[in-house]
Amino acid sequence: MNGSSTPPPPKVTVCVVTYNQEEYVAQCLQSIVEQKTDFEFDVLVSDDYSTDNTRKIIKEFASTYDFIKLILRSENIGALANFVDTHQRATGCYISHIDGDDFMYKHKLQKQSDILDNMPSVAIVAHPVKVVGSSQIIGSSDNYPEIGGVHELLTLGMYFTNGSTMYRLKDRFNYKNSGPTVDFYRFIELSSCGDIFLLKDILGEYRVHAEGISKNSKYFRQINDEYERAYDRAIELGTSKDKVEKARSKRQVRVAISFLLASDFKNFRKEISVKNKSDFLNLNHHILNSIKNNTLLLKVIVSLHKLRKL
Repeated sequence: MNGSSTPPPPKVTVCVVTYNQEEYVAQCLQSIVEQKTDFEFDVLVSDDYSTDNTRKIIKEFASTYDFIKLILRSENIGALANFVDTHQRATGCYISHIDGDDFMYKHKLQKQSDILDNMPSVAIVAHPVKVVGSSQIIGSSDNYPEIGGVHELLTLGMYFTNGSTMYRLKDRFNYKNSGPTVDFYRFIELSSCGDIFLLKDILGEYRVHAEGISKNSKYFRQINDEYERAYDRAIELGTSKDKVEKARSKRQVRVAISFLLASDFKNFRKEISVKNKSDFLNLNHHILNSIKNNTLLLKVIVSLHKLRKL
């Protein structure tokens, strides 16, 4: 017979999203090509129209390693949309994610794929990460279970980083019906497909800096709206309304307090306002809601907080 057969998909596709990360992206990609695995994997690097040398660096890696494939945007589409499109193009049986300013340790892909190979009930594998330049570890706590799910996401929040995760292609979230979504929403969806397994091994490092999306005020409203949708989705997927609304109230208090301590009283009032959910609000939510219009008292609280930090 003439013609060649289609090659099988790689076992793992590593999705890397980049934007103006010339200082870090080489370390990220080098950590990927140095992975120790007993299987083939490919790397999908999507650059969101960087204006620095990021694109030059990733082109050099792609010219050296044929398993690195590039998506070079002709315009900046934004961090969330870049993430979505990149993951939508992944073809590996398992999909791993990492941001272009983070890096992984040598046995990360092997250890995570081993869990998915041997535990069919698991939908997501995550692991602790070290914060670059500090002793802080994210994802390592006695309060975090080895096996978790929607309940843990609601009660603990994002107890692991997005860049520490690997999931199955067959469970990939259908972005076409929803568009860009925050990590929390996607993990609520993925948890309906199976368990979350949290490895004990620290398998990478995570960079915290002012340019990160979680620190960027222009994304706040979009992220906050997506969290609200995630809570609604958890109810649709069968989680009790009582449990979901209590988790929603807890997060609203946390967000509102961050605005209060920044003396942003307008957004504090917006976030803490009761919206027909009084049966589910925790005590702190009730207290803050009751004083939200007392500007003098709010200023006193902010002043006392500043004094405590001195």
